[in-house]
Amino acid sequence: SSSSGGTDIDSGTPDTGSSSSSGGKDAGPDASSEKPSIEVGALSKNQTTEDGDTITFTVVLKAKPTADVTIALLSDKVTEATVDKPSLVFTAANFDTPQTVTIKGIDDEVDDGDQDVKISMAVTTTDTGYAALTLAPVAFKNMDNDTAGLMIGAPMPNKNTTEKGGKVTFTVRLRTKPSADVTVPVLSDTVAEGTADKATLTFTAADYK
Repeated sequence: SSSSGGTDIDSGTPDTGSSSSSGGKDAGPDASSEKPSIEVGALSKNQTTEDGDTITFTVVLKAKPTADVTIALLSDKVTEATVDKPSLVFTAANFDTPQTVTIKGIDDEVDDGDQDVKISMAVTTTDTGYAALTLAPVAFKNMDNDTAGLMIGAPMPNKNTTEKGGKVTFTVRLRTKPSADVTVPVLSDTVAEGTADKATLTFTAADYK
């Protein structure tokens, strides 16, 4: 979940209460007093960008498990954002230590607008209390930084031809990766003065640069 306060998912097992120290302070999670639950912290920000910046959230168990608990992490749009690890593993020894997940925005070089992305989390364990839990995906946006268009290089070696057959050349490429082949017509407005060596340029997703 990406709510500002994080999300605490529990198994619904009756809670027998929490233990406390003699000074009245909470002594922390205890397998004998806490029901199985998983706390997913709030995102550090609600968006990534295609410039490659990152955001984070934390995950922690609230009760000691009877077996290792693995939480698989998966982006539903890996061309937009990825996670820094495939899974989190919690044991009886580290269950109450929050683990951080880092999400990185990916530049797909496509002018496709801002994209909604979700990181799913699937729980696997032989601990029946934790195995019964289902975690909601962490949702955010990856902000697009691409704008479709042509990039035309400067004429070389200079800007002038001559009537003795002097030539100039220039390059053309697409700014972003196309979803289909792109054909660009090449036409002189005064063919009596100058002509191009080709009538069209065709770009594909493989050679658009």
